[in-house]
Amino acid sequence: GDSYMALKDVRLRCAFASTDSGGISGSRLAVLDKYAHVLKEYTDVELQGVIAVAEAAKAAGRSNATVRPELLKGGTEDPGMGWGTFGYPNLAQGSGCFYFEVNILKGASAPQVGLLSTNFQLMPGVTSTEGVGDDEHGWAVDGVNAIRWHKGDALIWTQTWKSEETQGNQLAADVTVGIAVDLDAGTIRVSTDGVWDDSPAFQDLPKGTCLFPAISLKGRMSFCFGPEFKHQPPADAGSKYVMWSRSPPGVHRADVPLIGNSEILSIYKEVQIHGEVSLKRNVQRLVAARKYRERSKMQRSWGLSVAKAGPCSGKYKRTGAHDGMPLYTNQAGYTIHYDIASSHWRMTRKDISDLYSSAPAVGDARHVPSRGWALRDEERGMLPEHFWRAGLAAKGVDTEIIDKLAMKVLHKAEDGTQHAWRAKAGIEFDTEWGKLENLPSGLTAAEAWKAGASLATDEVLSKWGIPGAEVVETAHPYEAKGHQWTKEITIEGAAALVVHFDSRCQTYDSCCSVSVSCGGMKRDTAGPGARLELETCCGQKIWGTATERSKDGTWKVLLDRQKSKKEEGGGEDDGRHVEQVAIYKSAAPKDTSVDCFAYCQEQVKRVQVKYSKKDGPEFDAQGFGSMVGDELLSFKLDRTCPMTPIVLEKLSSTSGPAQAAGVKEGWYVDLVKTFGGTSRERLANILDGINGSKFDEPPDPTKVLEAAMANLDEFLVRLNQKVRALDEATFWFINSSSVSQPTLMPQAHIAYGAEVKPSSEIKELSMHEGNLIVSAFGENGAAKTAGVRLGWALDWPKTVALNQTFGTSLKDPSEDDLLTKAKAVLEQPGTRLVFQNLQPVKTQVRQAYGAPDTGMWTSFEIVGDHCEFTFVSDGDGSSYPDRRWGFWALVCAKPVEDENAADAKPNETTADTNQFVVELEYKDGGAAIGLDTSETPELLIITGISAGLVQAWNEANPDNLVKIHDRIVEVNEIKEPSAMVLELTKYQKHKLVVRHPEGHVCGQGHDLVKDPRASNRCDKCGASGTLLRCGPCDYDLCMTCAGIKIPCPVKDVDEFSRARLEVISRSEGNQEAPEVERDNWDEQRLRALCARHGWDFEWMTEDGERRRRANERLTEWKLQESMVKLLHDEASEADPDGTVDLAT
Repeated sequence: GDSYMALKDVRLRCAFASTDSGGISGSRLAVLDKYAHVLKEYTDVELQGVIAVAEAAKAAGRSNATVRPELLKGGTEDPGMGWGTFGYPNLAQGSGCFYFEVNILKGASAPQVGLLSTNFQLMPGVTSTEGVGDDEHGWAVDGVNAIRWHKGDALIWTQTWKSEETQGNQLAADVTVGIAVDLDAGTIRVSTDGVWDDSPAFQDLPKGTCLFPAISLKGRMSFCFGPEFKHQPPADAGSKYVMWSRSPPGVHRADVPLIGNSEILSIYKEVQIHGEVSLKRNVQRLVAARKYRERSKMQRSWGLSVAKAGPCSGKYKRTGAHDGMPLYTNQAGYTIHYDIASSHWRMTRKDISDLYSSAPAVGDARHVPSRGWALRDEERGMLPEHFWRAGLAAKGVDTEIIDKLAMKVLHKAEDGTQHAWRAKAGIEFDTEWGKLENLPSGLTAAEAWKAGASLATDEVLSKWGIPGAEVVETAHPYEAKGHQWTKEITIEGAAALVVHFDSRCQTYDSCCSVSVSCGGMKRDTAGPGARLELETCCGQKIWGTATERSKDGTWKVLLDRQKSKKEEGGGEDDGRHVEQVAIYKSAAPKDTSVDCFAYCQEQVKRVQVKYSKKDGPEFDAQGFGSMVGDELLSFKLDRTCPMTPIVLEKLSSTSGPAQAAGVKEGWYVDLVKTFGGTSRERLANILDGINGSKFDEPPDPTKVLEAAMANLDEFLVRLNQKVRALDEATFWFINSSSVSQPTLMPQAHIAYGAEVKPSSEIKELSMHEGNLIVSAFGENGAAKTAGVRLGWALDWPKTVALNQTFGTSLKDPSEDDLLTKAKAVLEQPGTRLVFQNLQPVKTQVRQAYGAPDTGMWTSFEIVGDHCEFTFVSDGDGSSYPDRRWGFWALVCAKPVEDENAADAKPNETTADTNQFVVELEYKDGGAAIGLDTSETPELLIITGISAGLVQAWNEANPDNLVKIHDRIVEVNEIKEPSAMVLELTKYQKHKLVVRHPEGHVCGQGHDLVKDPRASNRCDKCGASGTLLRCGPCDYDLCMTCAGIKIPCPVKDVDEFSRARLEVISRSEGNQEAPEVERDNWDEQRLRALCARHGWDFEWMTEDGERRRRANERLTEWKLQESMVKLLHDEASEADPDGTVDLAT
């Protein structure tokens, strides 16, 4: 809000309001010319509050006190409110050796601590960007940016103070700076938390200079003049440092109470520009605040921002010196430094000799160049030969073409191995690829190269012992524009997945997040055996079981049929079968034991075909155009396909309206749409009298359809004879028995062959909440082909219904015997099994966003072998790439050896320390016992402790404290809960056996048991996906809050992440030239921005806009004058066309 753009061609599209404009009346809106009524809506409190803050921020002037440091220069006496210079001019000394300390607190911005001379110009109350060290009268150090300040020059310094990575030049931790000055020798030495430089920070101070302690900063700090220092002064030969002469002893903070309260503003004030604002068309100029030219120290950054540099992209902080120039380092340890031997600035990885890019120095080499960075050939992309060849072969590239390319791009690397280079010796892979012929259709050079790079990346997984694992990640940083993507992960055979995040994960805010979901129906894994719901042409539903699924997207579905009473044991009468739809019941074979099928497509096509009679020379003498039978040669009947029984058997070789619409042989006649269409009366006339049917005028389409479906044989005859003879008719055709994509049901019917035992595929079943859960697979079989996955349940009642050979003991097992009986069924060949997906709806188990320390980027576990990542960004944060690092997640199968790790109860203690005896004496008239309890079937749970005997016991026995949620196991050898409560009411001595809970408990003190719930949220932290549960209280706890470590297959996720990203960087390479900019907006960056977009640029001044508007009006007035004169001159000339001036 400190600078602005002057827009053009938008004035009439602007509206203003004193509050949020959503829902307010139009009379409360304003335009530029009529705005006073909006000002009336500002409250007195708002206006007075703003004025009060502005006035209170003014400095009150100098103070004669020497205890609190004086304001020497700056707009406020409170360093917490703004950047300023503070010190003790009354303590100036001209000779001697002195030592003092300055403690700077976390969060301070741009601190410059040191000494000022008495010649320093004091300007209290005046905002200034100059502080200690910014002129010849000051000497200071800035450890945030590793700078020594004198005469305004940023000199290198070898010490650095820890700063916030996301907050630029703010301290990340408290720091104590020691200042030792020898005025006689002319030296200043500086320490950081007691660590001294080997040599003075400043020397050769001017003779006769009188100096005093001072600091410039925004933030909290204090001076300490002793005698009790945190650290010792340096032990220099010939210098004995003492307390600063005449200084007040102790610690003196520079704190001023905060002023003002921004919360008095009721709501923000709003301006809107309606419609599009184009940076090219609607921006006239950028008017920048002068602070970008004369920036205050707390706003100035000495770091760099690097883009288009692959792994080296990001923010770099000034951390020291190299070859007499500043040294810059990023969070990963990569550096930018000057190399005096080559006169080049170098961008390197962690090893300073591992060059990534370099650029020639410009001018005196003090400034890092923005452009001109050249990449080494190795950084453009290089692949081991075997990966490169295998990747191209996998994409279908012929061996001959690969060999031809190899002659161009294969070279030896430094280690002597043969590699393919994306760019080497002036030859580029992408260019050579464009010269080739007979390449796989649509395969680009980038895709071809990436195929080999993917193989190299997969090898990293194998080297780290996690083959088959998957990595999901954004770009780093992700692009600052609105976008969204989804990636599905499936790891076959995994009973559960574990997800681990890189510790650097971060998004700009909550509007940019990654969510992880599990469950739902996976369409790509479904096959024969999957249960489907089909939508009929008349809108009703029929269920069936898939028997085939072809690669072209065709499903062959066995439709459910109503079984007779004799067959009820194997029926599906509780579902939606063919016989429930009247028209299909009449079309299907009467014998319900005959199988009926439907043939459905993933991509359903339904088209209308019109045949019409027209006049014109292209038609015959009788005026007939294409007749129905000219193209539709024959239809056939398929009673085993009752949903679409009429099939287009043969088409003419001469194309007509049907083929022009895409209709093919084998398509079906959509009888419902056809009989309800524009030709219904003609078709009714043709079918009139079928099986004695008579239709009203106009005919009822439903009755016509019912008559046709009830007499399909006769209907087929009339269709092939009379309907084909029509000259005008409208038909509807469909390529699928179902009018929409088949819907997957959360169920599968699996039939094993006569010699196949289900146990060959289903290796393990387990009980969970009364369900028989598939917990382990063996070899691939019918169940996995149908789409059954780990976590699905065996539907026992339906399984029994499908297997009439099961004995009575299997049909009605007790709950205790259910698992045993189910396992016995798995050993029976030829068995039919029914499985149920217990989580058919996709459920979000985790959403993460924000900074790394928000607690959202913790590891978690997902039941099953499948999950889905969705990343959404609104595009914010373009100026903060460090806060747009994105996310990186490792997804792998939960290690088998850790499968039962969650069974262990955290914080378990031994029985000796977990259980103890409490002895109390309850007397008539004495203190109460002071216990509140609740009963369980086996013990008492302590729910409250008040003043009384138990509280007195705790005071006397700190090693055996009775706590809330402890269990009372027995009272005077009585163990029945109700009897224990009664016993405690007696006036006598009591001996209580008390036990601490062994694991986690809910709010009522009940033990939590292992009960994974993917969709439940933790009652402690709110995360999705829980492990422990208290059923009676509906209380859930996630693994993290339960203190259970999520198993990880690699020792260090961050190390693995960096190793993998390094391989990707080396193999895929970088095809862009790196760009380096100052890590803040300065004049150079602002002018470059304006040049790129074609804007004018100027610095903001108090009356700059007034002068500009006046100049614009003057220019406009002069233009109008000149146009009038021009028109007058032209009118005075003889008109060649002979026009006459009517005024005369």
